[in-house]
Amino acid sequence: MSIKFNYKRSFYNKNENLFIFGCGGHASSIARVALDLGYNLKGFVDHSTVSTSLKFDVPVISLSSFLKSSKKAAAVIGIGENKTRESVYTELKSQGFDNFPTLVHPSCTLPCTTLLGKGTVLFPNVTIGSGVTIGEFGIINTGVIIDHDAVVHDFVSISPGAILSGNVTLCTNTFIGTGVNIVNDVAVGKNSVIGAGSTVLQNIRANVVAVGSPCREIRPIHS
Repeated sequence: MSIKFNYKRSFYNKNENLFIFGCGGHASSIARVALDLGYNLKGFVDHSTVSTSLKFDVPVISLSSFLKSSKKAAAVIGIGENKTRESVYTELKSQGFDNFPTLVHPSCTLPCTTLLGKGTVLFPNVTIGSGVTIGEFGIINTGVIIDHDAVVHDFVSISPGAILSGNVTLCTNTFIGTGVNIVNDVAVGKNSVIGAGSTVLQNIRANVVAVGSPCREIRPIHS
């Protein structure tokens, strides 16, 4: 797990210039969070150069254009797929760029001691309990509840309405579907996917797809 910091340090960054990597629906959703936090949205960045704007009257630029002219701005990686988000981060870091704020929507409820990694986004109405640690470049989507002492590692996606009870651990690159319930003291292994609406009552191994109530592993995930 990477070094974390208190979310208050980067909660409101009013008027800071911000670019969002990606041009899909997830990027648009992040733009809304950023605007609600007072960021100055300067554009979207995509590998395929486009000249049109994306819903917010800002340009879509190429990666090369961003690296040439905008390296002093902040950036958020607005890509929902975990490993793609990780590969974009790795590429940007190799180019000398590493300015990724943590975005916490104003409607979220969480203790001031919550530890959050860089590049993570908390969407509207997320509720976080005491002693929770969330790693880097996570997606904590609308209405998620994470109870006390849970640990969410790097590059994890938690879909809307999911509930994590106390002392849950989500390992790196896990994906938690919409409306999933995970009971106390359960761990979900690295790279695993939990299907929407599942109830997870026991540990789930790494590199598997698991679904159902109770949740059961149905197939492996191959690299």
